[in-house]
Amino acid sequence: MELWRYLCVAVFKKLKKSGYRNAPQMVASRISSGAGINGKEKALQMRQKPEKKNFAWMRWLSAAMLVLGIAVAGLTGCGQSCKSLDNELESYIKGEFQNVDKLKAAEKCQTAMKKCPDLPSSYEAMGDLKAQENRPKEALAHYQKALGLSSSKERIQDKINQIETSLEEKAAKDAVEGKEMAIKRVGGTRMGEYANVDESLRLAWCEYMIEKKKESLEERRRKSSTLSTFNLNVSASDLDQYLIKMIGRLEPNAQAYDCVLYILENAVNQEVPLKY
Repeated sequence: MELWRYLCVAVFKKLKKSGYRNAPQMVASRISSGAGINGKEKALQMRQKPEKKNFAWMRWLSAAMLVLGIAVAGLTGCGQSCKSLDNELESYIKGEFQNVDKLKAAEKCQTAMKKCPDLPSSYEAMGDLKAQENRPKEALAHYQKALGLSSSKERIQDKINQIETSLEEKAAKDAVEGKEMAIKRVGGTRMGEYANVDESLRLAWCEYMIEKKKESLEERRRKSSTLSTFNLNVSASDLDQYLIKMIGRLEPNAQAYDCVLYILENAVNQEVPLKY
């Protein structure tokens, strides 16, 4: 009998250590049924897995708390809040980004745009950066976005006006330079193709060549020991028409520039400078 008690206690302790809380009931049920215990191995064979408690509600609760934490982090901002970002970007704008790492400033603007999409300072600051990088069209797009979000529009509107003015001036300059280049290219035209060139470009080029020739004659006069005078009474339209009417007599592959230089030189001090 003492041996049985010893074995029961040993088995109970072993089962309890293994996590089976219903070990006493198992052993008592076995003993009351009249079954004997022939050693530790038979007792272990009677083990049954304990009933698992349903912990699903705890898992759902953990997931809900995780989602809630992420939402709160998104609203409050993991790191800087929208207000602190706004203050920092405003300091960038007012300080004109002096002594500031431009790359980090751009990253700060991008962060603010994603976290606080209605924050005008992020777009204005990015516009300032693009303007400093000489990318006026991109700067203008950011300024216009900031203007739509900001309650204080005067500062942003001034920047927009400056960008638009600079773009208009550049467009006008490009147009002038483009026309000048187009006019100068007329000189490289073969005489066989001269009549096909746009008339406004032909006339402008003829005017340009006449002015250059007059400057050359004035320089020649200053260097002359006799102070001779040189007259060139030729208009652009007369020169243009003369070239067109002389096309049949000129070498088709000759360049218009060379032909005009020859014609103008022979027209100096002539009462009727251009004779057909």
